[in-house]
Amino acid sequence: MNNKEIKKETNLLYQAVNPLLKQGAQFQDFVLRDLATLVRICGHANDCVSSKQLLAFLIIYALVKNDTDKLNTALNQWGQSSDVQRNYEKKTLSILLELTHQQAASELNAFVLPAILNRLDEREGANRLDATVNAFYRFAQVIIKIDDQVNAAEMDALANIWQMLHTYNETLDYKSYFNKKMAERYVFSTASPQSSEDVLSELNQLIGMENVKRQVQTLTNFLKVQQLRSQRGMAQTPVSLHSVFCGPPGTGKTTVARLVAKIYKDLGFLKKGHLVETDRAGMVAGYVGQTSEKVTELVESALDGVLFIDEAYALKPEGASGSDFGQEAIDILLKRMEDHRDRLVVIVAGYTNEMSQFIDANPGLKSRFNRYIYFEDYSPDDLLAIFEKLCKDSHFQLDPDAQTAVHQLLSQLHERRDRTFGNGRLVRNLFEKIVEVQANRLTEKVMMTDELLTTILAEDVDHVAEDYLSRLKRTVPQGARFPQPLLSITKSRLAAAESSLAETPTPVSVESAPASESLSREQEGNHSPSPPANNLEDNPDEQLPTAIQDPSPAPKSTAIPQAAEVAANSARTRPFSPALLKFRLNRALRLMRIRTLVGINDDCLQVIFEATFLPDPELMLLLLTNELSLLQAQSMYRVKLFGRLSGAIVPDWNREIG
Repeated sequence: MNNKEIKKETNLLYQAVNPLLKQGAQFQDFVLRDLATLVRICGHANDCVSSKQLLAFLIIYALVKNDTDKLNTALNQWGQSSDVQRNYEKKTLSILLELTHQQAASELNAFVLPAILNRLDEREGANRLDATVNAFYRFAQVIIKIDDQVNAAEMDALANIWQMLHTYNETLDYKSYFNKKMAERYVFSTASPQSSEDVLSELNQLIGMENVKRQVQTLTNFLKVQQLRSQRGMAQTPVSLHSVFCGPPGTGKTTVARLVAKIYKDLGFLKKGHLVETDRAGMVAGYVGQTSEKVTELVESALDGVLFIDEAYALKPEGASGSDFGQEAIDILLKRMEDHRDRLVVIVAGYTNEMSQFIDANPGLKSRFNRYIYFEDYSPDDLLAIFEKLCKDSHFQLDPDAQTAVHQLLSQLHERRDRTFGNGRLVRNLFEKIVEVQANRLTEKVMMTDELLTTILAEDVDHVAEDYLSRLKRTVPQGARFPQPLLSITKSRLAAAESSLAETPTPVSVESAPASESLSREQEGNHSPSPPANNLEDNPDEQLPTAIQDPSPAPKSTAIPQAAEVAANSARTRPFSPALLKFRLNRALRLMRIRTLVGINDDCLQVIFEATFLPDPELMLLLLTNELSLLQAQSMYRVKLFGRLSGAIVPDWNREIG
């Protein structure tokens, strides 16, 4: 890559980040620090930052800082005078080290800007994050190929940067920034003004959601008529702007809420029209008095705008104990809605059935929420369109065979979907996995062209498809309490099951087991994972109590269906117990380092999955339903499962079976 091309690419990057620079000097620091981190990670792959890489960073640094001396040197003197070039190479390297706090390149593992933009976009209803991430990743590709050759280590560095750009770590800089804003009672600025016609045009450009578009258009028409009647002194029809968004995850509920907020602002029903997004964790505290403060603070930040509460039904989960503060959060929210009825709109969202039950069970909510907008699963064609848009936005392209492979994969996943089907989120996850596979494939290439870096092939898709489809060998029958036993379990789990069954000693009856090893049904029934214990053993491969160990194994078989049948038959030979379920789950998940807690509370079987990363709810649901079928526990209990990070108390997600 010659200097002219480097100058062109750095100018494109500057144009992309310039809107952020107008937010203040602190964003200037965030941009330069993350770019310095990016360049050092790329340079570390070759054990040094090259001269051309230093030039690219110097140009963007000078543009951001408006440093005319450095910019003149980079544009006009670099390559003309060896002494000047060496001098500025040293200066630029010093700047890189200073911006990254003299850390070793191997220790640079997080960007600060994506997390901050992600939160600001949620609060303001803006979309700065995608454009910034795309610009940074394009610049990373430029830095990688700037010397016209790419090695395996550099491709690993590029994959690492991709992951970092899509991981929103709450670093010290992130926490310091938002703590300062809270201390100043900072009010997030609203998005640029838009007319309701422009907003509806933006809505209509979204993929799918035809029924949602019709409902929002109807709402807009109604509000326009009310506005016109008001302007002419006529009586207005009483209208509640509070809404319930019902539907599966990943169907664009948050996006539509932002657009609706803009419509309310344009038509004069709200002054600012910004959106503040939260969930149970943002409203409910663990101690008396704190919940009131959290809810009041949220409401104040959302005044003259929209407060969007995702998975609102979690505020008052079914069977919640008297010590749960979710009802307190609801009561305070209702009071604040009444106090600020002309300045606050609340939109609650979640699964259709759960939201209906949640609203019906709280009379105060039912009287205020009478507008429902229903979101449906995307069709396979819509999912493909979303995937292609992600490719376009991130400077990738599908070759024809890859496009066919993606459509086939999405069609199969859509056909086997259940209520937890991720829709748009699933597509984004697929896209990120496929890009990782593409990066691994490119490590074998010696020369990198733009076409190679941007093209996704069918083999990249097939590799990811095999992994995803192995999780979904059967669809949960519509209306069934549990699925039928899954005979096509993944090979890794079958191997673990065969090995474990082969090594299991002869069973010991409950009556002959030592008292310390016996586990009575009454003791099991009294064990509850809520509140969850945090003193799990370090070794997840715990042994099952002697009284309920697996029986002697049948002979091994290399045939997958036979191995699954052996596991299923052996599970049916003994009564169900939470300890047995816990043992089987931990055994299946030990390679993933996911640990489980299992207990029964009020005839509800509760299972918690926890790890240093957030366990995948779709995969955990599939695994649990399969194990319950093998243990013939279909009709014994209601079942709830939760996912959380290790050490956390409040789950990040929850699901219910039955």
